[in-house]
This record gives sequence, structure tokens and C-alpha cells, in this order.
Amino acid sequence: PFDLEKDIVKYLNEIRQGQADMRFAVRSSAICEDMEFSSMAGIFESYVGLNSIEEVKRAILKCYQSLFSDKALAYICENGIGLDNLRMGVIIQKFIEGEYSGVTFTADTIDMDENVMHINVTNGNCSDFVSGETVSSLYKVDKDSGRVLESCISDQVDKIQDTKISDLSRIFLQVEKLL
Repeated sequence: PFDLEKDIVKYLNEIRQGQADMRFAVRSSAICEDMEFSSMAGIFESYVGLNSIEEVKRAILKCYQSLFSDKALAYICENGIGLDNLRMGVIIQKFIEGEYSGVTFTADTIDMDENVMHINVTNGNCSDFVSGETVSSLYKVDKDSGRVLESCISDQVDKIQDTKISDLSRIFLQVEKLL
């Protein structure tokens, strides 16, 4: 809708604040991505490193379109996920290029242990990891002490010091408390 487009352009110009070289990330977040018995991580689209407002507007549309992609609909049907769970928000952020990126779960989703957090780390941009095109290193961290309990370091990912992982875990716990 025109009013929404106008608001988006206004917002982007406000956060850009005269920095013409600022890049953006447009990320999808759907209710059905992380349900109790299924995970659709990596099925919906997100876009990073966008340079123009036109690229951002196209990326927003593509994110919403990915909610109804063949891959998404097949997964929903195969796993008995109700169509009422097909709701998505799209987040627009300033894109910051990082040396590392990754995915974190503040509970161990493999052994179902709420006292252990999983931090997956990959070099550079995370989109290749989320889509399954590259690997990550996994750090299992005790939530109480911040101590790394176990790590599985990929030879394709630069090793991160345990102290940095511990620092990250403290930040993730702060975020978890906000939710």
C-alpha cells in the first residue's frame, strides 16, 4: 500500500541520516518458524547488504512472497502446521558487516536442556549457513557460568576465543530476559 511505502521510505531516510553509503538488511520472522515440534529456519527469505530504498522495497515483497513458496507450503502440509500460523513480520535494519555471524538458541534444542545454550558461528555473513550452503562451529555454553562445555570447531570457520563466546552468551541471556 502507498501509505506503508511512504512510511518505509521516511523511516529509511531517517536512519540513513545523510549516510548515502549505508546498507540495509530486510529479514523475515514468521510465527511458524520455531514451533514446539518443528522448525522452518532457513525456509523464508531474508536479504542483506541492500544499497537502495528500491532494493529494500523489493526485498520486503520477496520476504512476504516466501511465506507462500512451494518449499514453505510443502513443509507446512507435511508437518500438519495450520494455515493460521502463516503470519510474518518483516524487519528492516541497518546492515553491519561482521567478521563473524551465526545463530543462537538460548536453550539446547537437541538435548532439550534449558540450562545450556547453543551458539553457532560462521565466518562473515550468516545467510549461507542458514540456507545450509556452509558450515558453522558449535559452542555449547552453560548459561549459569558462561563456560564453554563443548565445542565442535569446523576447519572452515575461524576459532573464536572462549572468552568471546562467554561474552556473547551474557548478551544473549540479556536478550532472553527481555522476551
